[in-house]
Amino acid sequence: MMQFTKRGGILLGIAVVMGLFVILRGEEEAPPVRYESPEVLAGRLADSDETVAWQAATDLGRLGSPVALDPLSRCMRSETRPRVRAAAARSLAKIGTWDAVAVLVEGMNDEALVVRQASDTAVVSMIGRDWQFDPTWEAEERGPWLEQFAEHVDSERGGWESWQKRKDTPYAPSTD
Repeated sequence: MMQFTKRGGILLGIAVVMGLFVILRGEEEAPPVRYESPEVLAGRLADSDETVAWQAATDLGRLGSPVALDPLSRCMRSETRPRVRAAAARSLAKIGTWDAVAVLVEGMNDEALVVRQASDTAVVSMIGRDWQFDPTWEAEERGPWLEQFAEHVDSERGGWESWQKRKDTPYAPSTD
């Protein structure tokens, strides 16, 4: 059991009071939240500052809107910076459309490991099943596996879309 000295108790009390002061005062001084339009965020994907582009990709995902699908898909296919492509992959998962799955399957064959990992994680979170893809596989190993997986994904499209309309139960892909 911990024993508090008089000095320790006083310091703890001061820390609690200061913490409450910071919390209460912080609410008054917090900057207003700015909501950017999808168009503005899409334009920032091409920013020369990688952090700005990464943040734009992340914010587009926070919108959770299919409106962000096109700019994020273009980013996945044409962006040169792997960190930004990985952010786009994570954001596509939040959009949750079948078209996003198709782009993510392409991302699972990206040259950058970080993008392959983000794309795989996104597909697993969207489909609800881990297909045992290994992002560290060499291109020769990934290619045939991804071709077969893409065919399976295409065959699941109808089931996914009808589930998206209901969302009354977890999606259960076929095990063929």
